[in-house]
This record gives sequence, C-alpha cells and structure tokens, in this order.
Amino acid sequence: MNIEPIGTVGKISENVTALELNGEYLKYVREIVPGDELDIVYWLHEPVEEADGKGIVGSDGDGGSGKDVLQQRASLRSDPIKVARVEVVRVDPHHFSVRGLDAREGLPLLDIKPARASEDVGRLIEFWGQVHDTVVRALEERYDSQELKEALHDPLWLAGRTAATVSCTNATEIGRAIMAMEKLWGIKGRVLEGRPDRFTREVTECPWAHLTPMSCRSFGWWMAGFCHGSNSRYAYRLDRLMPEGAETCRWEVWERASLGLTT
Repeated sequence: MNIEPIGTVGKISENVTALELNGEYLKYVREIVPGDELDIVYWLHEPVEEADGKGIVGSDGDGGSGKDVLQQRASLRSDPIKVARVEVVRVDPHHFSVRGLDAREGLPLLDIKPARASEDVGRLIEFWGQVHDTVVRALEERYDSQELKEALHDPLWLAGRTAATVSCTNATEIGRAIMAMEKLWGIKGRVLEGRPDRFTREVTECPWAHLTPMSCRSFGWWMAGFCHGSNSRYAYRLDRLMPEGAETCRWEVWERASLGLTT
C-alpha cells in the first residue's frame, strides 16, 4: 500500500501545533479560518521510546495509567494511523496552527477533514432560517419591495456593525471573519480571490438556498454593516443569489479607495 502524505506536523509550542501542507495542497489553507474544528489524520511512523527502551506503552507498561496501546503513540500497534479532533487558532499563507493535537514534530499528515456538525446544529440552522423567512414573507405581503428594503436595511446594517467587535486591517481578514460565521451557519463554498484590497467568495452549498431573495438580501445588509464595523475603509456586496436563479451565490469585500469611493 502506497500512502502519499499531504504535509507534516511542524513546530509545537504550548499545545499549539503548526501544520505544514505540501505545495499542491497549500490552496486549501485559504478555506480554513480560526475557530474551525478539523479532523486531522496522521501517521505515527516514529514511536515514542519509553524509559526502558521498549517503545511500547499500555495498561501494564505506563505506570498504571490505564490507557490502551491503541490510544497512544506506541510502536507495537495494529494501526499506525491516528485521527484527532482539533481547533484552528491561526492561519498563515503556508501553514495553519491548531490546538489539541497529540503528535510529534515531523509526523506525516495524511488528510484533513472538516469536523462533522451534529444533527442538532443542522436542525437549529434550518429552523432559524425558516423563522426568518416566515417573518420576511409576512412583511412582503404588506409592503412592496422598495418599502420593505427601506424598512429593513438600516436596522439590519446597524445590527451588523454593532456585532463587529474586532477590527480588521484588510479585505481578506474581513472576508475570513465572514467565512467563519458562514461555517457556523452551515454555508460552504470556495475563495475566488484573497488579496489585501479585495476578497471574493463563492457559496456553493447553503441550507437557506430555498429562502426568498429578500431574506437573503437582508443577510447581506447585516454583513455590509459588519464589514463597515470591522473597518470602514472596506465595503461588502452580495453579487448574486441562488434564490434569484443563479447556480451559486457570490459576495465580495473590497477597499473603497480602489474604486474611488469614500467612506
């Protein structure tokens, strides 16, 4: 069996571990944001030698800890592959750092997968979307689209601005902060462009794709306020929507000065 690693375990400091991906896999770092939970699959190719030099630990050989050999980095084990659930704490251009990985520097990485959200979280996301959509549909029956936009835009924009408690220095930082919220809501996609002055994201999967266009637009107004609250030099635009007939949704954050706009 031939196994090709996708990267290696890097420097470890105070329970924070850097994971370094090989060149062809570096593009996937752009999809990772701080706060993500990931399942890391790695190879225990070098056992930890115990004080007696036997290189094996277990319930009878680790001082009575009661841990089974398969739970530890032992040399005599039926399967040297291990899976760990970790939290992302930092993302850099060529690596990212996680908390909670029991590994040694230099171990090969075999795979990285997003942690599966529980069914309860999925049901909560769907329920929240239905409640929001029900309210918007009821308002649409009473007001025309322009009146409804005027009624909802400013309150949602102000709510988003208030929610921006951390300042961001460029478009990519704001974009990644929005991506982190999207992942909590079960929204998936890919980064099309990630520069300091412009960040573009395409949404390919959304549990709320069946909502009315006005419901989705109202989320966009909240995000626009969040973007302004993070850094008023940047603006947010929801470019296209699946509920309006597009195959995917797309949004972007850009520096106002690059388009000749003022704050």
